[in-house]
Amino acid sequence: MDRQINRNRSKQLSYEQRVALTKQFHRRLLKLILTSAILCATGLGYLWFWLYRYESRSVNGAMTQYIDNVCNQRWDRVYHDDTRYFTELNSKETIIAYLRGIYADKNASGIVFSYAGSQNEGKTKLYNAYYQNSQISTLEVYKPEKQDRYKVRTVGLYNEYNFELLDPAIKFRINGIPITDDFSYDEDVVVSGFDAVSKNKVLPVVKRYTVTGFITAPNVELEEPNTYTSIRDYSSQSMILGEKPTSQQFSSMAKEIEDTAIAYCKYITKDGSFYDLTKHLYPRTTFYNAISSFSNQWFSHHDSIDFKNIIIYDVLPIEDDAFVGTISFDYVIKGHDLDNPDHYVEKVYTSNYQLFFVKDQGNNWKCSNLIIIDDEAANEHEQEVKDE
Repeated sequence: MDRQINRNRSKQLSYEQRVALTKQFHRRLLKLILTSAILCATGLGYLWFWLYRYESRSVNGAMTQYIDNVCNQRWDRVYHDDTRYFTELNSKETIIAYLRGIYADKNASGIVFSYAGSQNEGKTKLYNAYYQNSQISTLEVYKPEKQDRYKVRTVGLYNEYNFELLDPAIKFRINGIPITDDFSYDEDVVVSGFDAVSKNKVLPVVKRYTVTGFITAPNVELEEPNTYTSIRDYSSQSMILGEKPTSQQFSSMAKEIEDTAIAYCKYITKDGSFYDLTKHLYPRTTFYNAISSFSNQWFSHHDSIDFKNIIIYDVLPIEDDAFVGTISFDYVIKGHDLDNPDHYVEKVYTSNYQLFFVKDQGNNWKCSNLIIIDDEAANEHEQEVKDE
């Protein structure tokens, strides 16, 4: 009995001891909770990291990031990837204007993607981008070798241009990219603007590169700009590259261009005869047939005409048998108002023509084609000429 009483007494604890034990228990419990929380947070963080890593390296993640960059106008990042991982033939300014036109009013979170196919033996994938159920663009997705992330750019409304070299030795670049035999090319073909004439006349041949991927007309960067020049052929999506004319050649060709353009304008305003115009034309061409059936009855009555601000540029000889050149001028029409004879009327027509010439059997220059250049293209190129 005494032994049992002593054992019960030994189990009795003081108040201070019980408080100390309670605090110890709470500390251990808190440590357990904190440890569990840290382990859970670490696990969740690790899981988030791997999910983010997986998503960022997926096709969908790459497209989502690209769209976010574009919609938030991170142009440096967008253009850097464009030029580093793709063959980008357009300038940064051109690309920015193009992308703004597509994505400017779009919310990145509202754009979804749909697989559209592949190219380059499956190395490149294409996805259509939709916003509010309407397709707004096509994305090209590509994973470079030894890279773990996909690269994305917008493709779609790109133009194809021919680059026609009068001298195969000419070296040139587009947006810093050399145009070499890695691109598609043909040899021994006639300059596009003279195709119709070549059926009846032997003309010089050129080496023609065909390159796609242009949003606007390309800017040719010549390796020898003091020797060679490039001009745009407005009869087709082409650029012609050749040796610059001598001062004597330019003077002679400029006179032919001006005389023919003036004869053309006088004919369509009934101030000159068809004979006056045909003296300058090469027969049996599409242009000759078109102008011979042209009706100039629409032109309003006038008393006089005048030609002002004449500029001749982009003159390029094609060996000894052909050349091309461009002229810009203001065509001023003056006359009395038929409804109000005391009222004098003056109208100014700004005209821009590109003319193609070949030699006839008598060794005389004759115009084989005349292209009316639209105002936007003409004004842009005219300003470049004035700046020079």
